[in-house]
Amino acid sequence: MRFARREFLFLLAGAFSLACSGDAGGEDTGPEPGTLGVTFVTPNPDDGAVMLQVTGIIDSVVAVPPYRLLSARPSTEVTRVIVTGDLGDGLLFRVYVPDLAGTGSLGVEIMQVAQQGTYSQRSLAGYGLVVQP
Repeated sequence: MRFARREFLFLLAGAFSLACSGDAGGEDTGPEPGTLGVTFVTPNPDDGAVMLQVTGIIDSVVAVPPYRLLSARPSTEVTRVIVTGDLGDGLLFRVYVPDLAGTGSLGVEIMQVAQQGTYSQRSLAGYGLVVQP
């Protein structure tokens, strides 16, 4: 009889630990890291460089080939990014974030665009960005 009681207590302890693990009942399981793509929209066929500012908590930024990317982090929540190449409409780079649930506060803004070859600065009218998973 004592052996059956130990087995019951062992099973009860196991069930209790599963219930408290956060897996049952759809409870929060903690931060979920992930990737967001930043897509560039341009009115011009000959852009050669774009400078952007990413605000929010991110882990890193990575260019999408064939583009080249340089980045600097002047503060913990600001990352400046320069992407160069034969830029056109489409995916420019990916942003790695520590928690996809917190991406609502993430901002991406175009600061400057330069023409290919001459690198003369362009007006920002007609340019846009789309951030999506």
